[in-house]
Amino acid sequence: MKTKTAILIFARSAQQEALDKGFRNAISVFEVLNAQVLKTVKQTGLPYFLYSEEKQRGATFGERFTHAIQDIYNLGFDQIICVGNDSPHLTKKHFIAAEEHLKTCPLVLGPSVDGGFYLMGLRKSHFNPVSFLKLPWQTQGLMTSIIRLVHSKKIEAAFLETLQDLDTASDISQLLQVKKSLPFKIQHLLKKYVQKAFQTSYYQDLFFQKVCSLTYYNKGSPASLSI
Repeated sequence: MKTKTAILIFARSAQQEALDKGFRNAISVFEVLNAQVLKTVKQTGLPYFLYSEEKQRGATFGERFTHAIQDIYNLGFDQIICVGNDSPHLTKKHFIAAEEHLKTCPLVLGPSVDGGFYLMGLRKSHFNPVSFLKLPWQTQGLMTSIIRLVHSKKIEAAFLETLQDLDTASDISQLLQVKKSLPFKIQHLLKKYVQKAFQTSYYQDLFFQKVCSLTYYNKGSPASLSI
């Protein structure tokens, strides 16, 4: 085996992402995000493995993530760089930096604004499934818990820059305000989603205003006073 480092893309399908994150009629956003991360990973030249919900095993996120990492180590790799599909600003340079850091320290983390991480590089020698499963996955306290665990075990860790990820529709405005440039297609789709959401909200508000005004204007009907 020429390289001992592999990349794990731990991401669900576009349909599942849109459903679970509450993005109505926005499957195209996640289709582009999935395509983007795959394109970026391929640019590194490192072997990679894509784990969508079809390959993931376990009842919880922690179990599914732990199993996926263990699977890659079982193939003979000594180091894994894990990423998801919800960080549009992720580039090839982040993978290069992570692989370089892994030469001198066993853990590399790319923090996300919400308290989690968008990238994790980990040596097999420091992978502890039991400790891994106990981490508060998918919570704002994840990064804090990892740092606390790292300090208690006296493990050296390296940190990449902090990036904004896309977990809810409210994250879109923050992504669009970040000074870092987004891939054109992703930026276009996000702006289109915001515009459509605004128009839908506007017409819904207008509709309810009309209905309410008609209801309260009807002063002559006793039925309008009933509860």
